[in-house]
Amino acid sequence: MLSKTRYFSSRVGIPNNKRAKCVAIGVGATTVLISGAWIAKEVLSIKEKISIGDHLKVLERKTRSYIYLQQDDEEVPLQSNTEDPGPSLNVENIKEQLWQLARKKPKLFSWVESHSHDPWKLLSLSQHEDRTLRLLGVQALGSYHAWHDSQYHEMAQACDMRTLIGLARIENADTRFFRPPPKLPPEETQDSIEDKLSTILSLLPTTDIDPCVRHYTKSAAKEAKKAAAGDKVQLSFGSQDVSFADTLSSTPNDVVELFCLQALASHSTIPSHCTEIVRLGGIPLLLRIYEKRKLNERIQVLIAMIIGNLALYEGLHKHIYQGGWVTILAHWIRSSNLKLKLHAARALANLDRDFGTRKYEKNIYLVYPEYRIDFTFYADVVFVHGLLGGPFKTWRQGLPVTERGDQLANIPSVSPVVHDTSSEMLDHDSKKYTECWPKDWLPLDFPHARVLMVGYDTFLSAWGEKCPFGTEKRSIEQRASAMLQKLKLAGVGERPIIFVAHSMGGLIVKQMLVQAAKDPNMEKLFRNTQGVVFYSTPHRGSALASKTDVAKFLLYPSVEVKELRRDSPSLLKLHSEFLQLARDHGIACLSLGELKKTRIAGGIEMHVVPPWSSDTGIGEFHLMNDDHLYVCKPSSSTSATYHLLVKFLQKIIPQDLVEHIVQASAPEERTDIMMEIFKMS
Repeated sequence: MLSKTRYFSSRVGIPNNKRAKCVAIGVGATTVLISGAWIAKEVLSIKEKISIGDHLKVLERKTRSYIYLQQDDEEVPLQSNTEDPGPSLNVENIKEQLWQLARKKPKLFSWVESHSHDPWKLLSLSQHEDRTLRLLGVQALGSYHAWHDSQYHEMAQACDMRTLIGLARIENADTRFFRPPPKLPPEETQDSIEDKLSTILSLLPTTDIDPCVRHYTKSAAKEAKKAAAGDKVQLSFGSQDVSFADTLSSTPNDVVELFCLQALASHSTIPSHCTEIVRLGGIPLLLRIYEKRKLNERIQVLIAMIIGNLALYEGLHKHIYQGGWVTILAHWIRSSNLKLKLHAARALANLDRDFGTRKYEKNIYLVYPEYRIDFTFYADVVFVHGLLGGPFKTWRQGLPVTERGDQLANIPSVSPVVHDTSSEMLDHDSKKYTECWPKDWLPLDFPHARVLMVGYDTFLSAWGEKCPFGTEKRSIEQRASAMLQKLKLAGVGERPIIFVAHSMGGLIVKQMLVQAAKDPNMEKLFRNTQGVVFYSTPHRGSALASKTDVAKFLLYPSVEVKELRRDSPSLLKLHSEFLQLARDHGIACLSLGELKKTRIAGGIEMHVVPPWSSDTGIGEFHLMNDDHLYVCKPSSSTSATYHLLVKFLQKIIPQDLVEHIVQASAPEERTDIMMEIFKMS
């Protein structure tokens, strides 16, 4: 046999001294293959043997999948087969190690090949008792779009209130999750919607309430009677969110409903009245109006405003949910109508108590993010409009100078700080035009900055005041005080803040900071204010309030205009206090002024805020070749008015998590933190 082996080796040309090496390599390769196959078999076997229960959830997120382990006070072991998995892999040891991690807190384990598209597993996860797992479950449900219609319909029926609200705030969630609102029963009486609205308003308390609420209620009742008698409705009132000036061309029923809904919106700002509105059947009545007036955007916006006010109170959430409003809000938040979209976003954010505790009161708009986002925000950017402005008017994209018409021909020669906007051209792609550039542009440049807008009513003349009893609340001081409370409820003050203000809005911001510096309850908001951007703010007054220029035209200037007189002692005092605070606490400032005159009314043109008044006297100051209205309306994202803002924000808003942690810490702690980060890296 040995001779045959030697003969064979010599025949194939393999020397005897190398034959042993070849045999060893072959045996080794065979062993590796067999071992690898056995290990793969054992891994697959274990994966099949371990059943995933309520305490082991599989969830696919983006390109990876994860297993979440969560253990209650009583240990619930994982179920497994009693079959011996083999000597090399001890399942009990693996389970014990995993539970040791889970006992401390829920841990996230990457499991590359575990993918679950089972809708019922994800629905179960979205209703888990652990909040973190619930949020992940809702995100997974909203991110998948390949189930059958019947599955969506079944899950829609199985969704609880918390899950459905969460799905409504997932940007790309399938609309098949949302069942149609409940069918309303046939009307038992012949009373019209206007009659029912008037009945609810008449039953709401009228004592110890704001005079303006009482005024609106009486006005609505008066106009309802006029409409019933066939008289023409001529009164006009409302908030900056809804314009009623053009309602005279509407049908009488539409007009009366608008008046009544405006009165109801005023009542819905009073906590005790919200409960009464629901008790008196206000939610199904609003649904009936919604279905009847689907084509009337103004009525839809008013209804969204009322629902957003009711949603501030958690005890009413069940009524809103059962009334079918989560479905309606889910469609509204995806609307192309900016007002409707932001009112719906506010209402859903108020309903979504599982995601956060922030509350957005009337006139506080969550511009970005409108939906749930699972990353940390490093700063808040708060926009405050000015005189005759509004959150849906002031921050629109502007037209290029060449398309605005002849506003003023003669532009004076000034210093190099002037920025010429005449060459700026609007992108001809109409899809890129935006009605709200803070919403559409800022998140692209600063995805980790929350964007808020604040609204309030303003008037040039007292003749146009919507409520004759609210003058004492429209002073700069009163507005600032009310705005501070609302911003605090919205969580402003918990991270760095940058205020962006136009015209009189800058005065309100300065007044807020002066008040916050003296109020211990507002200390966080003041301490976290890192910068203020002023677009044509009249720090030393405005020619708009001058008797010689415009008062003859206005005849009866409003409270706001009276406060803006040139070199007003109150304005000068406010500016002096603000400058001191800015210097002492390192509040950065960027000021942009106007060069062009503005046509305000009746052919009158004037410099609303001349450069001597718009120059803050601290920080950067730039003069823009724009008028008062367009100085805050950049014609494109490359416009100087926007580019300067971006450069300013880049100096303040942290660009990554490390920078955010360092900025949020005390100065004496920053060196230690950086050393720890360096060691970890």
